[in-house]
Amino acid sequence: MTNPFARNVAVGALALFFLAGCGGAQKIESKPLPAGVNLSGDWWSPEYENMKVVHKGGLVKGTFSYRTGGTFEGKLDGDVLLFEWVQPGDFDKARREIRGSGFLRVSQDGRTLQGRWGYDDDRMGGGVWTAEKLVREEPDYDVNEPVF
Repeated sequence: MTNPFARNVAVGALALFFLAGCGGAQKIESKPLPAGVNLSGDWWSPEYENMKVVHKGGLVKGTFSYRTGGTFEGKLDGDVLLFEWVQPGDFDKARREIRGSGFLRVSQDGRTLQGRWGYDDDRMGGGVWTAEKLVREEPDYDVNEPVF
């Protein structure tokens, strides 16, 4: 390759390929979840707006209000929530359903989440997902209501 621009593009594409985890399933290393941490409650995400979360045992389900709204659910692996998300489609508006995967790392105090999301089985390629738990005396819904 004698063209320096083409060489730089090729080197950049290879770097992105390796940084993205070579396109396969990504392993996110986890640490133990601190005792007493429960994710149930209301959260605010700069990326996905209002979130409501229910956490029972190692299972977590929730909703987010961004655009058309959506749901997510997954399992905790230590301090990492591995989840699947869905934004429903709308036939009348010719909008298809969108699905993906993601991960959120729980802070040691259980008050912040930081991670990434992607489409389909890719947990990282779509973008950043962060959230902060809102301080409230009691949630405005019953966290003891069966959801699983």
